[in-house]
Amino acid sequence: MKKTHVIFCLVMTLSLCNSCFDPDDYEDIDTDEIFWFTSENNLQAAADGASPQTVSMQIDSEVTPANRKVVFKTSRGSFVHGSGDSIVVSADNERNVSAQLVSTRPGNATVTAKIGDLNAVGNRQIEFIQALPDFIQVTVDSLAMSNSPQSETVITASLGTNSGGVPSLRHRVDMNVVDSLGNDIGDFLNGIGYGFTNSAGQVKLRFAAVNENYEGLLTIIAATDSNSGRKESKSQIYLVKTN
Repeated sequence: MKKTHVIFCLVMTLSLCNSCFDPDDYEDIDTDEIFWFTSENNLQAAADGASPQTVSMQIDSEVTPANRKVVFKTSRGSFVHGSGDSIVVSADNERNVSAQLVSTRPGNATVTAKIGDLNAVGNRQIEFIQALPDFIQVTVDSLAMSNSPQSETVITASLGTNSGGVPSLRHRVDMNVVDSLGNDIGDFLNGIGYGFTNSAGQVKLRFAAVNENYEGLLTIIAATDSNSGRKESKSQIYLVKTN
């Protein structure tokens, strides 16, 4: 049994060593001929988190199948099915490798690639263009509230695009709350009635109607710039007078 165990361990060790990438194994191949980008440079995509741009490469046939795994890394955005700013992709039967990148932050992304300790020559640049929303929806986390100092509610504006994405990060949303006559009422935390979207396309503001001499329905209005001009959404909450 011990002899069998030793032989098994030796076989596993040799197998693992054979799968390790050693750049010296490919010293007869020019560095820029081991694997190279095949996608175009200066690609563009909307910074809406749902419009991917593809970066592709090809690996030389002399690279063994066990070593045909490419690590892509980006300076902006994230890879679809990846882990944050990086992803590991195995080549297909034609030795092609590709990854898709999305972002909600406008600006330029630089994508690099490597196999083991060997870096690809050059990189790929992707420009993410500012994305505006197509719609906005405002909701409130309660049906009623009082005008006491201990009572407040959270108002959430959710923005999206028709393609299933969101507007680019830090897209501004303005909010106000009015009574039945259209008069502004209450206040937001720190007196700021606007906010900027997060990566989920949402803005959350805390609202309180302290010491307001009013009881009845309040209308919450959230407005923002969109692809088709200024858009707004409304919701309601009932204010109960307690003073």
